[in-house]
Amino acid sequence: MKLLTPSVLAAAGFCLAAAASAVAATVSGNMEHPGVVWISQSAPAKAGEFDMRNRDRQFIPELLIVHAGDSVRFPNDDPYYHSIYSVTPQDPFDIGYYGTGPGKVVPFGTFGAIEVRCHINPSMHGTIVVADGPATSG
Repeated sequence: MKLLTPSVLAAAGFCLAAAASAVAATVSGNMEHPGVVWISQSAPAKAGEFDMRNRDRQFIPELLIVHAGDSVRFPNDDPYYHSIYSVTPQDPFDIGYYGTGPGKVVPFGTFGAIEVRCHINPSMHGTIVVADGPATSG
């Protein structure tokens, strides 16, 4: 079983787990904060594209689960510029400044939690979880 580092989990408020081989497992209990649990298996063959919108100086949704190979578009619904970026080591990106409209697309290929921020609005925070199998959030 692999787990993300405690510092990443604490910062994101997540519980992430992935099993490397076929094993039976039971997950139970209550989460005090939003979280994600996934079991590793082959990822879907066809990549998809998902949206994490910029609206009212926040990301919508604040938590997005995708699979390795999927892309995320960052549409800007606000009447002012945003500048979305991540310094998460496994998938860093900076899409620069952009105004209202369909936004820019970022592909994700590495499993884990990606912290997303905005240079212009430092209070904006979102998390993209890149899973390598079926995933659900709660």
